[in-house]
Amino acid sequence: STITLSPSVQPGTYSSQYQLQRDDPLGNWNITVIASSSGGNSGSSSQSVSVQPAQIIVQNLATYNSFGSPTSDFSPGDTLYATFRIAYSGSGFLTTGTYTIQIRGPSGGTLPDTLQAIYDPNRGLFYTPSGFQVSSSDPDGSWQLLIPASSLSDPYGNTGPSIETTYRFQVH
Repeated sequence: STITLSPSVQPGTYSSQYQLQRDDPLGNWNITVIASSSGGNSGSSSQSVSVQPAQIIVQNLATYNSFGSPTSDFSPGDTLYATFRIAYSGSGFLTTGTYTIQIRGPSGGTLPDTLQAIYDPNRGLFYTPSGFQVSSSDPDGSWQLLIPASSLSDPYGNTGPSIETTYRFQVH
């Protein structure tokens, strides 16, 4: 595409900015500047730059109960639901996709059960519609929800989070 350069405060200097879009291709870009003057002088210069993926960040991972009340304390028979937002490192939020949350028991092992999170445009966040039902056979103690490092991606090649994201909750 073509971008018009505007004169800067310093004579003979021109500049412009281009805001990268999330769907711009990743990799090497070649930027070429072509200039000419009314006196017949002209020239060009090229520069290669590398466009890297944005980092995806999990924000506000939290739990709530079947009444919709935020809580991190659960007992057998309760159903745990999770919500969170996915932000881009530059700006903006991811609003599409289905993402998996793992569950880690008090012994540190990851359960075979997982939660699937989908986006709710009314609340502006991802949520787990099915929830995780706490069983009477589940041990008491400190549990965790876990989103592993680099387990999230968008259609444009952006990935994250850079480190695992966890949220502790208690089973009594």
